Amino acid sequence: MEIRQLRNFLIIARERSFSRAAEKIHIAQPALSRQMQMLEHDLGVTLFVRSTKGVETTNAGDLLVEMAQVALRYVDEIKPTLSGFAGKLSGTFALGLAPSLTPLLAEPVLDACERRYPDLKVRIVEGLSMFLCEWLDQSRLDLAVFTDVGPVPRIATRQLSADEVVLVGRDADLAGFGESVTWDELEQAAGLRLVLTPGVENVIARALHRPAEDMAFGRSIDSIREVKTMMMHGGCTTILPYTFVHAELDEALLRAIPFAPRITRKIVAARKSGRPRGMVGEAVEGIVRTEYERLERFLST
Repeated sequence: MEIRQLRNFLIIARERSFSRAAEKIHIAQPALSRQMQMLEHDLGVTLFVRSTKGVETTNAGDLLVEMAQVALRYVDEIKPTLSGFAGKLSGTFALGLAPSLTPLLAEPVLDACERRYPDLKVRIVEGLSMFLCEWLDQSRLDLAVFTDVGPVPRIATRQLSADEVVLVGRDADLAGFGESVTWDELEQAAGLRLVLTPGVENVIARALHRPAEDMAFGRSIDSIREVKTMMMHGGCTTILPYTFVHAELDEALLRAIPFAPRITRKIVAARKSGRPRGMVGEAVEGIVRTEYERLERFLST
């Protein structure tokens, strides 16, 4: 079994056609067919079957797709990882960030990586936690940073920090509230228009040890930026991470009220279970941690 065979196998599986795969690889179709026949002979299984939809992978082929993707990612990491022993990191690294973290971390992380490792190309991908976990599992991402959502199969996490969530709104919309607030007070507040993201709803439910479906959250919009925009226009309030609205709070455009007791979300760095971090992964995760800690120190001053 050769690396070239695995790469070509994945292209055939993706294209569902030997002819289209041969065109992409720029080799003759008979030669590609012979490669796959040799691979099937070496492994002792049938990898492809023909159907009305074209060429499809068998159960053994499906398993090889998953294993080959992981194996080839390891192969691709050999050069950039070993180059670190010469004091230089190179290659491409895909970093996923949750929407609430992208405005905070994307630019400083990219700047820090460019300064320290000019030969390393870091690509930022924004997505909700559920999608980031899926892309990690598919090896489309090397690392992702998001709010802890609890155990996820085949995903390993390490906590980076804890971020407080607060009730936020314009002064007029928070009239009547004191220096802190409880969730029971929010539920009983008359005329309060609360708009939340599902992510924040889950954070609150987990902090209060209550099923999310049993709680009255008000309006739900799965876009943290849209929720913030609605709240900035006035007429509604929301609950957001303090770090996500710190600039507006500093400019007195908004008012924030902490919960009693405090409600926090855990920020975690996640990667696919069993996949070695490597020197590149350790370097990028270290930069993310450093930049987040720098942000926290800035906000506490």
